[in-house]
Amino acid sequence: MNAIDDGGPAYPIVTATEMSAGGIKFTTTPGMSLRDYFAAQALNGMLAHSTRYRPRPGANPVWHRAIADEAYEIADAMIDARKDAP
Repeated sequence: MNAIDDGGPAYPIVTATEMSAGGIKFTTTPGMSLRDYFAAQALNGMLAHSTRYRPRPGANPVWHRAIADEAYEIADAMIDARKDAP
């Protein structure tokens, strides 16, 4: 099974964790992935027009799961499109 490209961190947080005579040591907390951020944005748009959204034929019969699955499909497409961008 191939690993899903999550696009890396969307909002990484860099913090100084230690100060010594040798300098400052920084650590990074990745935060949410870019894939999660894109999916959340897609989901937000889809829910803004919830009366227009209809799960595709063959989608998960649970409405909430179907719309979440499609939001991640959109996120994956956005990450792929970034690879082709200049």
